[in-house]
Amino acid sequence: MPTGFETAIVRIRKSNGVVVGAGFLVSQNYVITCAHVVADALEISWDTQKRPTEVVYLDFPLIASEESLTGRVVFWRPVPPKGSTSVNGKEDIAGLELNGTVPKTAQPVDLIIEEDLRGHSFRTFGFPAGHDDGLEATGVIRGRQGTGWIQIEDIKETGVRLEPGFSGAPIWDQHLNGVVGMAVAADQKRPEAKVAFMIPIKVIATAWTELTIPPLILTPNKRFRYWRNRPWILASIALLPVLGGVFIVMQNHATPSNNYQCKTMSQTQETVNKIVIANFYNTGVDAKNILRTEDRLFEILKKDAQNADSVEVCLANETVHNPLEAQTLGKNLNATIVIWGGRDSILFEVKLEGIKEKIPYLNALSFPSSNASEYNLQTQDIPGLISVMTAFGLSMSYYLNHQIPKARDILTDALATADQRKLGKNNEENAERLAEAYYLLGSMFEVNIDDSNCAKTFEACQKALNAYEKASEYNVKPYQNLLNKGILYEKLKLPDKAIEAYKTIIDYEPESNSAVVARAYRADVLLSKGEKEEAIKDLDIVCQRKPANLEYRHFLGLAQLQTGRLEKAKETYQYVNIYVDSDKELKDEIIEDLNTLAKGTKNPDITKAIHEIISTL
Repeated sequence: MPTGFETAIVRIRKSNGVVVGAGFLVSQNYVITCAHVVADALEISWDTQKRPTEVVYLDFPLIASEESLTGRVVFWRPVPPKGSTSVNGKEDIAGLELNGTVPKTAQPVDLIIEEDLRGHSFRTFGFPAGHDDGLEATGVIRGRQGTGWIQIEDIKETGVRLEPGFSGAPIWDQHLNGVVGMAVAADQKRPEAKVAFMIPIKVIATAWTELTIPPLILTPNKRFRYWRNRPWILASIALLPVLGGVFIVMQNHATPSNNYQCKTMSQTQETVNKIVIANFYNTGVDAKNILRTEDRLFEILKKDAQNADSVEVCLANETVHNPLEAQTLGKNLNATIVIWGGRDSILFEVKLEGIKEKIPYLNALSFPSSNASEYNLQTQDIPGLISVMTAFGLSMSYYLNHQIPKARDILTDALATADQRKLGKNNEENAERLAEAYYLLGSMFEVNIDDSNCAKTFEACQKALNAYEKASEYNVKPYQNLLNKGILYEKLKLPDKAIEAYKTIIDYEPESNSAVVARAYRADVLLSKGEKEEAIKDLDIVCQRKPANLEYRHFLGLAQLQTGRLEKAKETYQYVNIYVDSDKELKDEIIEDLNTLAKGTKNPDITKAIHEIISTL
C-alpha cells in the first residue's frame, strides 16, 4: 500500500489524457505544481501572464488511477518571459483547487521549512517520457542558488535522473521525513550529471501568501528523539476558512480627517510601527450597499494601540486592490503593516500585508458577498478579529528581529482583549482563529524552554502550556497543539497527561499522519514508564503506516531489543540497512544508539545481537 508522500502524488494530464507532469496534495482540496506543467496541460505558452480559467485534468495514480478529477487554477506565478530581469525564484508555481472529492486514502503531505538541507537524501516520484505510471528517483540535496532555488542531484552510477515529467513532484527529505520542496527544472546542458533544481517550501509559502503556514518555534537542539528535531514544523496547510455571519454595514464616508491621515516617510519616525488602513475597493457592486470597515477598524485599532509603545495607526487616502499596491503604499508610508481589502460581486475580503516582515499566518479573511444584507450585524467581530491578526503581525515582526519578549507581550495583550470581547463565544470560525493565535503564543514561549525538562524553565513551560490549553478550549482539532502539550507534559514529568494528549489525537483521526506521529510520541513515553509491550504495539502500527521512515524503524528495533525480541529486531534492522547508506548522519546516530544500549544492558544475548546488527550496518 502506498505510504509517505505517495498518497499525495498527483498526475497532471492534457484533456486528451497525455501526461505532462506531477503535483502533490497540500490540504484536503489544494494541489501545488509548476506553472509550466499547467501551461503544458492547457497547451498555452509557459510565460502566459493571465491566470488560466480552463480546468486542469488530474488523478492520484498510486491510489486511485481510475478516478479522474479536475482542478481550477487559484494561484499563478508563470515562467518569466525570455530576457526578463525580474526573476526572483518565486516563479513557475501554480496552485490548484480541486473540483469534487479527493480519494478517501489521499493524504496531504507534511511540509517542512528548513534553512539548511545540504547533504540530506531525498526521494521523489514523477512521470518522465515513456513512464506514464511513474518512476521513483532518489539523490542528495546540494546548495542554494541566488534566486533561492536549491540544486538536487542523483549521485548513483545507475538510477533515474530528474528530467521533464518530474516537474511539480514533491521532494521528500528522508532525514526530516517531510516535503521540503518541489522539483522544477532539470539541467539539460549536462544530462550526465543528473542535476536538477527544486523550489523550497519557504519560497512557495512566501509567494502564495494565502497558503497559511503556522510556524512551530522550537529550540534548535534535538527534542527527546531524532524525529523531533524540526526547527519549523508545518502542522497543516489550508486556506483560512470562511467566516460567516459577521459583517459591518456602514454608509460611505468622506475622505478621512487630516487628524487621522497617514504621514509620509519623511514625517514619521523610523522606530514607529505604523499600521496603515487603506481605502477598500468596490468593484462591480452597488455603491449604496458597499461594506465599509475602514473607520470601525481605525477606531478599534487606535484604541488597542493606546497602551502599546511605538505603534501608530492611520488611515490612507489611497485605494489598494492587490498585494503589489499594498507593498508600494506601505513602503511610501514606512509602514509595518497595510490593511486592505474590498468587495466585488463574489467576495468581501480583508488582508494584512507585512511590509518589513512577511506575515506568514492569520493574514486574511474572506466572505461571500452575494447576500450581505442578510448577515448578522455584529459590528465588533470583524474589527476585533483583525485587531488580533494585526497584533500577531506586529508580534512576528518583533520575533523575527529577535525581540521575543516584546513579541509575546503584544500577542498576549491582544488575546486578553479578544477574550474580554468574547470574540470566540458561540462563533466557531472566530474560535478557530483564536486557537491558532494561542498556539503560536505557546510556541513563542517554547523558545525559552530547556530542551530536556522544565526544571530550569518552569515558568516558561507553564506559560506555554497555558497557551496550548487555551487553544484547545477554542478548538481541539489542531493536532500540533496537542503534540506540543504532550511534549510539555513530558518535560513537566507528567507522563500520564502526555499520554492523554497523544491519545486524543489518535482517537479523533486514527488513520491520519498526525496520529502516526502521536503514536510514536506515546511509545516514547510508554517506554520510559517501562510499558514496553504497549510501546511496541504503537510502533508496529507506526511502521506499518510509514514503512519508509527509518527513524521509526530504528526506534522499533531498539524497543524489540529491550524486550528480548532479538530475531524481530534483526529483521527490523535488515530493512533499515537496505536504505540507511544514503543518510550517513542517521546511520551514525543508529550505531551510537545501539552502542549505548549495549553498554547499558546486562543481558549478554542482547549485547551479542546488537554487535551482530552493527556489523551489518
